[in-house]
Amino acid sequence: MKIQKKHLFHGAALTQIIEHGSFTAVNKASEKSGHYQINFHSRMLIKYRKQNGDDFRFSLEVDDIEILQNDFKSGQKCFLCLVCGEKTICLLNDSELKQLINFEKNLTQWLLVEQPHGKSIRVRSKNEELDRKVSHNSFPDKLFTGIGE
Repeated sequence: MKIQKKHLFHGAALTQIIEHGSFTAVNKASEKSGHYQINFHSRMLIKYRKQNGDDFRFSLEVDDIEILQNDFKSGQKCFLCLVCGEKTICLLNDSELKQLINFEKNLTQWLLVEQPHGKSIRVRSKNEELDRKVSHNSFPDKLFTGIGE
């Protein structure tokens, strides 16, 4: 099988998860590429951007938003994993996603991950800015604790 870019970026996130002391299992959560069941309590959707600037703009298609909504309904912890090129990984939990994404709208939305040199990550959408910054070293611990900073 040819190696695709998504394999490299998904692998960057999955490797750190697998090496974490709380890791026990990873499985596909659906047919959607990048949608995983981590251990038995968390679902995570991985998105990636490969540019090497300081800002990374991620598109959330309607099917991405539906996947996240279904994960919320499942009663499991829900995460969106944003792989920012070869620089950092920004993990958003369910409360952060609900702050940034309008789940009432059935249309494509975007998230902007801003990574000022030497500072924590800022995340915003069209209408909202996350009320806190995301530290670079919160991944993958945040996945296993399920809490913010």
